[in-house]
Amino acid sequence: MYCKHRYLSIFCTLGAIFLFWGVGNSQQQLKSKGQGEKLRKISTTLCNLKVPDFWKNANASFYVMYTFILTENGSVGDLLKVRDDVVGEEEVKSCLSDWKLEGFPGRSNFAVTFSWHHGKGWVDQVISTKGFKLTGHTDGVGY
Repeated sequence: MYCKHRYLSIFCTLGAIFLFWGVGNSQQQLKSKGQGEKLRKISTTLCNLKVPDFWKNANASFYVMYTFILTENGSVGDLLKVRDDVVGEEEVKSCLSDWKLEGFPGRSNFAVTFSWHHGKGWVDQVISTKGFKLTGHTDGVGY
């Protein structure tokens, strides 16, 4: 990655880090603390969800969305499908089974959205709850 100005080089470096944040199925950890908040430790995996060949070959872009309740120990609890005509709950549940979101109140409601773009594959994974949003961008995974 090439940056002409030295002040922009830090932004280029950070951009590269965020670009590679979720490539592959590697474990990701993030620690953050806002003023007056306790430490949050987030450990997730980029979900390279299986997409049937029919959808891969169709000129289709779509998203899959689920909500879940966080358990007291920070694991993904009850999973509820909001929108998913492609992947299936078992595939999503399998990916989310190792996630840990610590530092949030137990029984917090979360949403997770996965975006598929035709010709690219999975390009975004967004995890959110009240006052918190974590977005992972990829350069297309799973196509």
